[in-house]
Amino acid sequence: MEGPAQLDTLQLLLFLLPPCHGDTLLRLLRFLAEVARHAESSWDAEGHEIPGNKMTVSNLATVFGPNILQKEKPGEKDAGALNFEDSAAIILVLQRLIEHHHSLFMVSPEMQCDVLRRLFQTHPDVIEYLLRRKFPDAPSPEREDPGEDHAPPALPGWTRSLERGSVSSELYSNVSFLNLDVGI
Repeated sequence: MEGPAQLDTLQLLLFLLPPCHGDTLLRLLRFLAEVARHAESSWDAEGHEIPGNKMTVSNLATVFGPNILQKEKPGEKDAGALNFEDSAAIILVLQRLIEHHHSLFMVSPEMQCDVLRRLFQTHPDVIEYLLRRKFPDAPSPEREDPGEDHAPPALPGWTRSLERGSVSSELYSNVSFLNLDVGI
């Protein structure tokens, strides 16, 4: 697998990592990319050569790859033993991770839209919770007196609620505040 298909697959695998592991990996990849930026020699303002560290992305992947990405087969006595093809694949994967770490950890608008659509259909309470966290000052049924005549204050880009005080019902009307068009 090569090119965009490989990067898409890597991104989906990264999304499967537990959040703390994904965050740790992202920080490590950022650091390795920074080290690789200083691989070549450069010159200071006075014309003196500043030697590079010689740690290119390829060299970093060769050193760190087998330690970060370990292959494990059930029933294998020595899971640490890798053959040449496995080592080459691991090095190539880590190279791609270092080179594309900025884009691999970003969730595309299309994927956000798909996740929101599925969540809204299957778990509207989760959407309600997320919106309450994002907009803590939004009107809530507990704070709202049903006998009041005035409308609750609207959030930016929101229309009046179908069900008074329900944040998730606003998602049906207008989700422009999320910069998404979920097509519901």
